[in-house]
Amino acid sequence: MPAEQRPAARRLLRTALLLVPIGVAFNVALSLVSTDRDVLAAVSDLPRGPLAMAAGLAFVSWATNTLRLRLWTGFFGHPVLLLDCLRLYLIGLLGSALTPTAAGGGALKWGLLVRRGLPSSAAASLLALETVEDALFFAVALPLAVGVGAVAEVGVLGEAA
Repeated sequence: MPAEQRPAARRLLRTALLLVPIGVAFNVALSLVSTDRDVLAAVSDLPRGPLAMAAGLAFVSWATNTLRLRLWTGFFGHPVLLLDCLRLYLIGLLGSALTPTAAGGGALKWGLLVRRGLPSSAAASLLALETVEDALFFAVALPLAVGVGAVAEVGVLGEAA
Protein backbone atom coordinates (compact mmCIF):
# COMPACT_ATOMS: atom_id res chain seq x y z
CA MET A 1 0.00 0.00 0.00
CA PRO A 2 1.47 3.40 -0.91
CA ALA A 3 2.56 5.58 1.99
CA GLU A 4 -0.07 8.25 1.27
CA GLN A 5 -2.89 5.68 1.66
CA ARG A 6 -1.69 4.28 5.00
CA PRO A 7 -2.96 7.16 7.18
CA ALA A 8 -6.40 6.91 5.54
CA ALA A 9 -6.51 3.14 6.14
CA ARG A 10 -5.45 3.58 9.75
CA ARG A 11 -8.05 6.31 10.25
CA LEU A 12 -10.71 3.99 8.79
CA LEU A 13 -9.61 1.17 11.10
CA ARG A 14 -9.64 3.47 14.15
CA THR A 15 -13.13 4.64 13.19
CA ALA A 16 -14.34 1.05 12.80
CA LEU A 17 -12.77 0.10 16.14
CA LEU A 18 -14.74 2.94 17.73
CA LEU A 19 -18.05 2.52 15.92
CA VAL A 20 -18.40 -1.27 16.20
CA PRO A 21 -18.33 -1.34 20.04
CA ILE A 22 -20.72 1.64 20.13
CA GLY A 23 -23.09 -0.27 17.82
CA VAL A 24 -22.84 -3.39 19.99
CA ALA A 25 -23.49 -1.37 23.16
CA PHE A 26 -26.50 0.30 21.53
CA ASN A 27 -27.81 -3.10 20.43
CA VAL A 28 -27.44 -4.52 23.96
CA ALA A 29 -29.10 -1.46 25.50
CA LEU A 30 -31.99 -1.66 23.04
CA SER A 31 -32.40 -5.38 23.78
CA LEU A 32 -32.43 -4.75 27.52
CA VAL A 33 -35.00 -1.97 27.21
CA SER A 34 -37.31 -3.91 24.88
CA THR A 35 -37.06 -7.35 26.56
CA ASP A 36 -39.73 -8.43 29.01
CA ARG A 37 -38.51 -8.23 32.64
CA ASP A 38 -39.63 -11.81 33.37
CA VAL A 39 -37.39 -13.08 30.60
CA LEU A 40 -34.43 -11.12 31.97
CA ALA A 41 -35.05 -12.51 35.45
CA ALA A 42 -35.11 -16.07 34.09
CA VAL A 43 -31.62 -15.66 32.62
CA SER A 44 -30.07 -16.12 36.08
CA ASP A 45 -31.70 -19.58 36.27
CA LEU A 46 -29.92 -20.87 33.16
CA PRO A 47 -27.24 -23.52 33.79
CA ARG A 48 -23.75 -22.04 33.63
CA GLY A 49 -21.96 -25.10 32.18
CA PRO A 50 -23.81 -25.30 28.85
CA LEU A 51 -23.63 -21.51 28.50
CA ALA A 52 -19.86 -21.59 29.01
CA MET A 53 -19.57 -24.43 26.51
CA ALA A 54 -21.62 -22.51 23.94
CA ALA A 55 -19.45 -19.44 24.46
CA GLY A 56 -16.31 -21.54 24.00
CA LEU A 57 -17.66 -23.25 20.89
CA ALA A 58 -18.22 -19.83 19.34
CA PHE A 59 -14.42 -19.60 18.98
CA VAL A 60 -14.02 -22.99 17.28
CA SER A 61 -14.74 -21.45 13.88
CA TRP A 62 -11.96 -18.94 14.49
CA ALA A 63 -9.46 -21.76 15.03
CA THR A 64 -10.64 -23.96 12.16
CA ASN A 65 -10.83 -21.13 9.62
CA THR A 66 -7.39 -19.90 10.70
CA LEU A 67 -5.94 -23.38 10.22
CA ARG A 68 -7.72 -23.76 6.88
CA LEU A 69 -6.27 -20.46 5.66
CA ARG A 70 -2.79 -21.46 6.87
CA LEU A 71 -2.98 -24.81 5.08
CA TRP A 72 -4.16 -23.33 1.79
CA THR A 73 -1.58 -20.53 1.75
CA GLY A 74 1.12 -23.14 2.33
CA PHE A 75 -0.33 -25.26 -0.48
CA PHE A 76 -0.07 -22.28 -2.83
CA GLY A 77 3.61 -21.94 -1.89
CA HIS A 78 3.23 -18.69 0.06
CA PRO A 79 2.80 -19.73 3.70
CA VAL A 80 1.43 -17.03 5.98
CA LEU A 81 2.14 -17.08 9.72
CA LEU A 82 -0.62 -18.57 11.85
CA LEU A 83 -1.16 -15.32 13.76
CA ASP A 84 -1.44 -13.44 10.46
CA CYS A 85 -4.00 -16.00 9.26
CA LEU A 86 -6.05 -15.33 12.41
CA ARG A 87 -5.83 -11.60 11.75
CA LEU A 88 -6.86 -12.11 8.12
CA TYR A 89 -9.86 -14.19 9.17
CA LEU A 90 -10.98 -11.71 11.83
CA ILE A 91 -10.56 -8.73 9.49
CA GLY A 92 -12.60 -10.64 6.91
CA LEU A 93 -15.33 -11.11 9.52
CA LEU A 94 -15.22 -7.43 10.39
CA GLY A 95 -15.33 -6.53 6.71
CA SER A 96 -18.35 -8.78 6.22
CA ALA A 97 -20.09 -7.17 9.17
CA LEU A 98 -19.43 -3.62 7.98
CA THR A 99 -20.17 -4.04 4.27
CA PRO A 100 -23.42 -4.91 2.53
CA THR A 101 -24.17 -8.62 2.26
CA ALA A 102 -23.67 -8.65 -1.50
CA ALA A 103 -20.17 -7.20 -1.14
CA GLY A 104 -19.07 -9.37 1.78
CA GLY A 105 -15.53 -9.37 3.11
CA GLY A 106 -13.99 -11.19 0.15
CA ALA A 107 -12.47 -8.14 -1.52
CA LEU A 108 -10.94 -7.02 1.77
CA LYS A 109 -9.57 -10.49 2.45
CA TRP A 110 -8.20 -10.69 -1.10
CA GLY A 111 -6.40 -7.39 -0.67
CA LEU A 112 -4.90 -8.45 2.64
CA LEU A 113 -3.70 -11.75 1.20
CA VAL A 114 -2.04 -9.89 -1.66
CA ARG A 115 -0.38 -7.57 0.88
CA ARG A 116 0.95 -10.66 2.70
CA GLY A 117 2.75 -11.77 -0.47
CA LEU A 118 0.30 -14.04 -2.25
CA PRO A 119 -0.03 -13.43 -5.98
CA SER A 120 -3.41 -11.97 -6.85
CA SER A 121 -4.40 -15.13 -8.74
CA ALA A 122 -3.58 -17.34 -5.73
CA ALA A 123 -5.54 -15.05 -3.41
CA ALA A 124 -8.55 -15.17 -5.74
CA SER A 125 -8.25 -18.97 -6.00
CA LEU A 126 -8.14 -19.22 -2.23
CA LEU A 127 -11.38 -17.25 -1.91
CA ALA A 128 -13.01 -19.44 -4.57
CA LEU A 129 -11.80 -22.57 -2.75
CA GLU A 130 -13.53 -21.42 0.44
CA THR A 131 -16.81 -21.27 -1.45
CA VAL A 132 -16.24 -24.72 -2.98
CA GLU A 133 -15.35 -26.16 0.44
CA ASP A 134 -18.52 -24.73 1.96
CA ALA A 135 -20.64 -26.10 -0.90
CA LEU A 136 -19.08 -29.57 -0.56
CA PHE A 137 -19.62 -29.54 3.19
CA PHE A 138 -23.31 -28.77 2.80
CA ALA A 139 -23.67 -31.31 -0.01
CA VAL A 140 -22.42 -33.99 2.38
CA ALA A 141 -23.69 -32.70 5.75
CA LEU A 142 -27.30 -31.91 4.84
CA PRO A 143 -28.20 -35.35 3.42
CA LEU A 144 -26.37 -36.95 6.35
CA ALA A 145 -28.33 -34.82 8.84
CA VAL A 146 -31.62 -35.63 7.11
CA GLY A 147 -30.73 -39.33 7.13
CA VAL A 148 -29.73 -39.36 10.79
CA GLY A 149 -32.80 -37.31 11.67
CA ALA A 150 -35.06 -39.67 9.72
CA VAL A 151 -33.54 -42.68 11.49
CA ALA A 152 -34.14 -41.04 14.85
CA GLU A 153 -37.77 -40.30 13.91
CA VAL A 154 -38.62 -43.70 12.42
CA GLY A 155 -41.34 -44.31 14.99
CA VAL A 156 -42.99 -40.98 14.22
CA LEU A 157 -42.62 -41.44 10.45
CA GLY A 158 -43.95 -45.03 10.65
CA GLU A 159 -47.10 -43.90 12.47
CA ALA A 160 -47.74 -41.05 10.04
CA ALA A 161 -47.50 -43.31 6.98
